Amino acid sequence: MSLVKRLAHIGLAVRNLDATLEIWRDKLGFTLEEIEELKSEGLRIAHLRTPDGVAIELITASSPESAVNKFIAKKGEGLHHLCFEVDDIQRVENELASQGISFLPGYPRPGSRQTIIAFVHPRSLGGVLIEFAQKRKKRE
Repeated sequence: MSLVKRLAHIGLAVRNLDATLEIWRDKLGFTLEEIEELKSEGLRIAHLRTPDGVAIELITASSPESAVNKFIAKKGEGLHHLCFEVDDIQRVENELASQGISFLPGYPRPGSRQTIIAFVHPRSLGGVLIEFAQKRKKRE
């Protein structure tokens, strides 16, 4: 049985959210679902959807200490992460850790859109930052 349900979204790090939205929404025709402020992470996130339903997050720093701000300073704008939806994030973390996959410290923790998230360290997966997201139950 696979640990992953589906690709949840593709995360792109951007310097200027408004300017980038002009391209993705206004020129490419993607639907803007919402812009979310994730103060705990120092982020603003524009949630977009392509015509065929692929979810894209445009992520910008709202705080100089944000991990995305550091990412852009080091690597520039562009692909930040792939996110996969899972049913049980703790099971995924335990199973992958037992196979030598390293997770970033401080996870799992609350993420955007009522999720609990955890990130795999990029060195464990060929330099790609992978996020796992579990939908939070109503009472969490």
